[in-house]
Amino acid sequence: MAIQSEEHRISYLSWDIVIRLTVVRAGECVAGHADLHRDGDHRCRLVLATILSDPAEMIVQLEAKARGYVDDWQNRPSASGTPAGLP
Repeated sequence: MAIQSEEHRISYLSWDIVIRLTVVRAGECVAGHADLHRDGDHRCRLVLATILSDPAEMIVQLEAKARGYVDDWQNRPSASGTPAGLP
């Protein structure tokens, strides 16, 4: 059984999102995670708690989850009371 891996890179706002998939059994099981980087620093790793057989669907779901995380982070209040994503 050959395990195949693939990587997809996305830039969103000032974040770099790296989605990595591992196909454990073709057509049966795909595992994956998204690493989120901002200013060159690793900030977060997101995973899906589900089993998918379609790599394309895994990418779509991980990208949506990552963009949602970034949107929430950008809009959260900072210590000064302004949104954290603003300079």
